[in-house]
Amino acid sequence: MPVTSLFNNCIQTYLYVAGILGQIPGGINTSPGLKGLITFPHRILLNLLEAHVDYAEQFLVDKNTQLPCLFDLYIKYESLEMVTNNFINDATRLTCTQLKRFYMDILFV
Repeated sequence: MPVTSLFNNCIQTYLYVAGILGQIPGGINTSPGLKGLITFPHRILLNLLEAHVDYAEQFLVDKNTQLPCLFDLYIKYESLEMVTNNFINDATRLTCTQLKRFYMDILFV
C-alpha cells in the first residue's frame, strides 16, 4: 500500500470516528501529500454544532468530501455562512441539496 493511500485511510477513519462522536476539536491541517476525495457512503447525520468551521468546510465542500447519503445536518449559522460564502458558494450546493432536515443554533421567525 502506498504511503499516500495509508494516510488517506487514516484521515478518513479519524474523521469518521470524530464525526460519530461529535468531538472534532480545532481546525484541520491539510498536507500537500494528501489528495483525493474522502467519501462517507453511509453517513446520514452530521453534527457540526460544536465543530470548528474548518471541519464544516471539509465536510460540506464537494471537492474535499462526498456525503452521498447525508440527510440531517446540525451546524452553527456562522459556520454555514462562512463555508457557503454567504450562501452563494456552488461547491457546497451538491452536498446541501440532498438534505431532508437542517438544524441550526439560532431560530428564524
